[in-house]
Amino acid sequence: MSDTKQIEAGDQPFTTTDRKLALALLTAGCDWAEAKDGGPVQMHFTPEVCRNRWITIRQPNGQKIHVTLLQQITDSHPGDEPEEFEKAVMRAVRLKIPGINTYYIKRDSVFREAMAMHDRLAKEANDAVQEKRAMVLPAFGTLKEAEAVMLICYAYRLNEKDADTYQWLRSPNLAMGDVKKVVTPKPGVPSEVLEQMSFTATGGGKIWSLNLSNENRAKVGSDGKPFLHPKPVLP
Repeated sequence: MSDTKQIEAGDQPFTTTDRKLALALLTAGCDWAEAKDGGPVQMHFTPEVCRNRWITIRQPNGQKIHVTLLQQITDSHPGDEPEEFEKAVMRAVRLKIPGINTYYIKRDSVFREAMAMHDRLAKEANDAVQEKRAMVLPAFGTLKEAEAVMLICYAYRLNEKDADTYQWLRSPNLAMGDVKKVVTPKPGVPSEVLEQMSFTATGGGKIWSLNLSNENRAKVGSDGKPFLHPKPVLP
């Protein structure tokens, strides 16, 4: 076992497995806890975690297959005996496959300021849901530096969640063949930035929506052939 140090009550580092919260606190100016207090990060594995981490191995015939770090061999031999479990973790370390991380953040005045703002925003978000209204965010100019950073990080997190949900609202488009991306140039905007902005796919290939009706799929084009096959049905 490693040496341990008794930490005075109230001075314990703040710990969280929430990576985004840890990054928000660090962005707001918080510091990692010192190594003697457990910081900066402690990773742990359980057999269940190892059974949910996948690796690719090559068979003698050259075929690649995906297997978990810890195999469920049979019902009576789950594969999580200490030796097999430890071997699985050793493979994870070798391949840099992470387990569950606990982040240790120093509790200081910056932390208290940033965390108070986080809790304030979390309460407002919960109240907004309960009252079926939009969140009311504090005026940016009234905030201290750590509070302002936490507001930005919290708003980013909320918007990221919405973006991940909204991407499924519209049926996805499919593009194949010699379809190419046409980026609209803007004065003073570098090309690498434009590549990340809105674009229109054009070309001689096929572009269609996943929900395209069979009626439109059956329309005959200039080549005398239907535009596309009938919509497939998953088994």
